[in-house]
Parts: sequence; structure tokens; C-alpha cells
Amino acid sequence: MLVPLSSLKIGMKGKIQSIDFEEQIKERFLAMGFVPGKDIELVHVSPFGDPMVFLIDDNKIMIRREQAGKILIDVGFLIDTLFNIPDGMCEVFTIDSGMMLYERLKSLGIYPGITGEKHLYKGRIFFRTNQKDILMGKRISRKILCKKYL
Repeated sequence: MLVPLSSLKIGMKGKIQSIDFEEQIKERFLAMGFVPGKDIELVHVSPFGDPMVFLIDDNKIMIRREQAGKILIDVGFLIDTLFNIPDGMCEVFTIDSGMMLYERLKSLGIYPGITGEKHLYKGRIFFRTNQKDILMGKRISRKILCKKYL
């Protein structure tokens, strides 16, 4: 699945496919390491979302979100909130909340790396792991980022 670099979440990786800049700017990005076929990972996003820091061959490179939108990469999975991700099997990628909610979800068996099956049930989110079945509301399910393989 091809997506622009600007749409990645921290920790997502992919392979650079194309760079859509005018020739002079494209040469500069190629020199920085944005070469089609190379692996890339988003490692940091500034507090207001711009700039973004990427890792290519052990080099951290910072670019603007607007520029990142012109670079397409191939990712093998989709990351979205548990609420928005399509029904089916997925893996918890991270929990985007404070420590109290993180610990509460961990005690329920939801933590980064756990796989489970997500279904919408009467307007609520039903998440089945190998440990237990959990029913949660929309607010909490929007704090859980999940990885779904394509």
C-alpha cells in the first residue's frame, strides 16, 4: 500500500517508492538519502506536527510535513485507532494516553504487541485477545493505535 511519508505514525516503517519534486529539489533529497528502494522509519514528530524526523541507514533526517507529503512509501500494514481500523485481526501498536489509562488497559490485557480480533458490537468496540474478551466505548478505543496487515 503506497502512502505519503506525512501520513505515518511514529514507529512505522516502509520502503521509499517515489519522490515527487522538481528536478533540483529532487537531487537534494536523493543526496540526503531519500532514494527509492531504501527503508525508512518515522522516529519523531515535533509537538505541532512539523517538522518530522526520519531514520534512513542509521541517519536521522528532519524534513517539513509538506515535503514528506511528496514522498511515497510502501508499507505492509495500516496503523489507525482501534475505533477506525476495519474489523478483524490486528495488533496493538501503542496506547496514546497517560499512564493511568495505559496501566488500566494493561490490567485488562491490552498492551503493545498483543494481537486480537476487533468487532463493532451495538455501537461499542469488542476486542477479543487470547486472554479475554473486552468491551469498550469509542473514547477509549480512539486512544489505542493498532496495526493491521494488508
